[in-house]
Amino acid sequence: MIGKLHPLLVHLPIGFFFLALLIRVLIALKKISVSESFFKWVLLSTFVVSLLSMGTGWLLSGAGEYDAETLIRHQWSAVVFSATLLLLYFTRNKARVQAIPWGMALVVLTFTGHYGGTLTHGADFLQVKHPDQQHTIENAQEAVVYEEIIRPILEKKCYSCHGSGKQKGKLRLDLPEFLLKGGADGPALEAFHPDKSLLMVRMLLPDSDEDHMPPKGKPQVTEEEKALIEWWITGGADFRKKSRELAPDEKIQKILRSLEAPVEAEAVLPEKEVKPGAAADLEVLKKAGVLVNPAGLNTNYLEVNLRGISPGKDELKALEGLKEQVIRLNAASVQQVEELAEVMGKLQNLRVLHLQRTPWSDREMAGLKGLSHLRVLNLSFTRVTEKGLKELDGLKELRRLYVYSSGVKDRAGVMSALPGVLIDTGGYRLNTLPGDSLDL
Repeated sequence: MIGKLHPLLVHLPIGFFFLALLIRVLIALKKISVSESFFKWVLLSTFVVSLLSMGTGWLLSGAGEYDAETLIRHQWSAVVFSATLLLLYFTRNKARVQAIPWGMALVVLTFTGHYGGTLTHGADFLQVKHPDQQHTIENAQEAVVYEEIIRPILEKKCYSCHGSGKQKGKLRLDLPEFLLKGGADGPALEAFHPDKSLLMVRMLLPDSDEDHMPPKGKPQVTEEEKALIEWWITGGADFRKKSRELAPDEKIQKILRSLEAPVEAEAVLPEKEVKPGAAADLEVLKKAGVLVNPAGLNTNYLEVNLRGISPGKDELKALEGLKEQVIRLNAASVQQVEELAEVMGKLQNLRVLHLQRTPWSDREMAGLKGLSHLRVLNLSFTRVTEKGLKELDGLKELRRLYVYSSGVKDRAGVMSALPGVLIDTGGYRLNTLPGDSLDL
């Protein structure tokens, strides 16, 4: 119990020391004049409170919650600091020899405080942190759930009390073996049973409960993070399985999608530049009301938005003429898709394709087989079924597939058939950049 006073008492020698140092500097600058007995009292008080701090710290260390190596460094730094204070006390009237012990005391105090902060707040306590900033992952569908989703949550919310530097309740959460071992109150995890896993139970306690974790004043676990941890434990708390192997439901699928870094416009630009599109082809499309814009700054690649306009023979020929330049095509709400499908398969650099709210069906899907660089495909509100999606097997760069309100019913089967692709069935909107002209 007395040991718990250490976090309070540890600040007293720091404050007293800097008071003594300030007085010493002002005396040297002849700014003030104080009696010898007062300065003697300040130094002696600093030494006494330093001893009190060391004593309570020694009692607190008996709890066994701290990293042994860092603890020893903190303790010996405190001993050297106290010894230096004693040296300052006995040489207080010898101005010529006091510069060295004052400098030593300041340096040792810095190390003592650093090690103490490491024990209390973790090794990275000096780093600038943004607790509310969400970590992102490249591909949520292929992410190793523990390593890429769960561990970052624990690192941000739990490691300061249950990491390598400190283990409250003898519990470490920074490595799988320690998670399985648990702490003084038992195992942290019970596979398939989040309601019996202390890691989950403590998070769900009311904030007012003294056993609630993380403790009051620390960054709290969000509802989405709790849902992800519960999903992981329910799926067996496996440290190697990927997201798709744990069959995420609609709620988890939405959270996983939010973790993915958005597909930025610049990210889909091919590395190799192409020649400008033919002016005649561009003019034909623009006269028909088709929106054609550069796909980025200083590039000849294009984004084309048909804006619901069903292209005629001339427009289709012009679009085919731009087969090297078009990397994004929005054909949403276009009703005549048979002829468009034939031309679309020739757009060799196409990265993003929107076909939502069209009569696109399994019959037209074969036209996409040649789009080897396609990354994003929106088939929401179309007639495509699981049969048609088999045509996507060879598209190795495909990352996101939107099938909301389509003919696709077996989401789990599609996930299994297209590993590495994030299957979105929720009717959400693709994130865009300010200035994007595509109506996504």
